[in-house]
Amino acid sequence: MKKGEKLKERDKKGFKYYLKRDWQLYVLLFFPLAFAIVFKFLPLLGLSVAFLNYDVVGGFERAKFIGFDAFKEIFKMKDFYIALRNTIVLNGLDLIIGFPAPIILAILLNEIRNKYFKRISQTVLYLPHFLSWVIIAGIFYQLLSPSTGFVNVLIMRHGGESIPFLTEKWHWLVSYCLIGVWQSMGWGTIIYLAAITGINADLYEAATVDGAGRWRKIWNITLPCIRSTIVVMLIMSLGRILGISFERPYTLDNPLVRDFSDVISTFVYRVGLQSHRYNIATAVGLFQSVVGLIFVFASDKFAILMGDIMKRKATDVLTDVFIYVFMAVLSLLCLIPFIHVLSVSISGNGAVMSNQVFLIPKDVNLDAYKTVFGDSTMMRSLWFTV
Repeated sequence: MKKGEKLKERDKKGFKYYLKRDWQLYVLLFFPLAFAIVFKFLPLLGLSVAFLNYDVVGGFERAKFIGFDAFKEIFKMKDFYIALRNTIVLNGLDLIIGFPAPIILAILLNEIRNKYFKRISQTVLYLPHFLSWVIIAGIFYQLLSPSTGFVNVLIMRHGGESIPFLTEKWHWLVSYCLIGVWQSMGWGTIIYLAAITGINADLYEAATVDGAGRWRKIWNITLPCIRSTIVVMLIMSLGRILGISFERPYTLDNPLVRDFSDVISTFVYRVGLQSHRYNIATAVGLFQSVVGLIFVFASDKFAILMGDIMKRKATDVLTDVFIYVFMAVLSLLCLIPFIHVLSVSISGNGAVMSNQVFLIPKDVNLDAYKTVFGDSTMMRSLWFTV
């Protein structure tokens, strides 16, 4: 049978034939498709609130069409421009500092030859991702407190001055970015490690035969082969340039740094939701989406114009030393907050209040856990959460 005849025969078979043949695949497709429709597309109907004088009591029936009045009001607010500036600055710094971090980390993990050390490092680096921002903020407020925080206590004991990491806006800006990198870089390596795994091993073998070192392989093989993945992730990141999360700036916020910490998400919460002005909140969300779409198209054009990555040299010995030392230090930095919190939780209250506990517990007891697990409200909340 000729190729053209096969195509004609295939075209004659209807949808019912393929549904019957591949029904398992259609069942698998149904759930993500239903999720996308219910939680992604149907909520788009709520965008009409931005053009209505909407309130919860009156509902849509009593809401009057006000056109672009909500947008005009937003663009006249000084606080909106401050929140917009802060959102762009914080997301821009996250993009500059945070975007390369998982790429570099994935390459370093891929270069580790000891599989046990590699697995342990990966597991430890993933841990911060599973902490909520409420817990992360509590940990770093305790560690970076100007007077009682371990970091500043250590600095002052060595003759330095206390650094206001989270109570002065410029120091807060740096701390905010570094805390974000610490929290997300380990989890962000997953997609890049998957891309690196798909690289043909013959390329590395051919490079070895040609006398290429470790850095030469990284710059000439690894990075070019995962370039498409990097570009896609960059486009997605640029599309979220105005879509900042609520939890991170809100939990790290305090009145002393409000000039930098007030972003669009907290602005919507404060002005739109707390004041019950839902049309304002929706209008700001629509503005974010439109600008994000523009950034996606712009970044796609930018990706087309990207050139090849620069090449560098390094010896295998120095590369191995650097990777193992760097990963060991990084893993230790990720573990320290967890060990510190565990030590505090099993230490006596007096030792904790006098700032005597760091990594090693003092006056060990389990009173805190007895209080938590003895609280019926806490256990009920835990049950409902599970």
